[in-house]
Amino acid sequence: MKKISLFLLLTFILGGCHTVKKGEFTFHQKEILQKINFKNKSDQYRVAPYDILSITIFNHPDLSVAQLMVKDDGSVTLPRIGKVKLEGLKLSKVEELLKEKYSKILKLPQIDVTPVKIVGSRYYLLGAVNNPGGYPLLNPVSILDAIGLAGGTSSDVSFYRWYIIRKSTIYPLNPRNVELLKKIYVNNGDTIIITRSTDLRVIVMGAVNKPGSYPLTTAHPTVWEAIAEAGGFSNDAWRSEIGILHWETGAVKIRVVSSFYPAGKNLQNLFIQPDDIIYVPTHPIGEWNRIISLLQPTINLFLVQPFGVVRDYYFIQELRRNTK
Repeated sequence: MKKISLFLLLTFILGGCHTVKKGEFTFHQKEILQKINFKNKSDQYRVAPYDILSITIFNHPDLSVAQLMVKDDGSVTLPRIGKVKLEGLKLSKVEELLKEKYSKILKLPQIDVTPVKIVGSRYYLLGAVNNPGGYPLLNPVSILDAIGLAGGTSSDVSFYRWYIIRKSTIYPLNPRNVELLKKIYVNNGDTIIITRSTDLRVIVMGAVNKPGSYPLTTAHPTVWEAIAEAGGFSNDAWRSEIGILHWETGAVKIRVVSSFYPAGKNLQNLFIQPDDIIYVPTHPIGEWNRIISLLQPTINLFLVQPFGVVRDYYFIQELRRNTK
């Protein structure tokens, strides 16, 4: 996967840099509430094949079953009732259905259905949590609840951005918006990614005191913060032309900005995204594409580092689109 990621990004860098546009480059985060329905508390556990249920019929131990596996066709076989299709039903609906079935042979049957093992209805929590993995979806669980059930976030958590993947669509989450994390409820099959500080990073190169790869740890990181993280400008920095390389719609776009912009348009107001490359030259640049080719060996050294689960997911999706 690392080789695929490296190949794709290098292809974009070498083949996608055709024009240079001067000016601001800002990132506007999409509002998740416009993209995902978070009022979904009802989307809780539903019976699925290979789940194991406990069915208790009070005062009738001969009809009760301690462990009953749901067959691959979504049905179970019950004493004196026979085959009953349960797949897709909530527990309350299962109990109603069984009461209806058993009322034909019992007077006012009292029935309790409890999952013993849940296989089909699950969500997945990956990344910077203490207990990552798959979790059964029995009761309504918000994203904040899910993180708590996974033992909370680990020490290497990033507060730049988290993600929820629902039906192959990635939605960004603001980690600091606690109220939003309480409102979004997990659906069956969701994958929640709590990013690590090493998953999302920016590369700062050229005339800075500590060039290298730096994690994105704040919700809205800026060019100024990235340069400060890299030790600030060196004495020979040409601050009138700072190149920002950004992956956008299948190609790397170059923006050239200046640290001498008037107030309100300086580097403190230019936002960056994961895997952006910031290059500070030592002299005026005539042709930025030529500079990219010269930087290629150094960029390669940074790109061999692990990209993290989020970036790998993006590259997999891009690869699928290109091979359809």
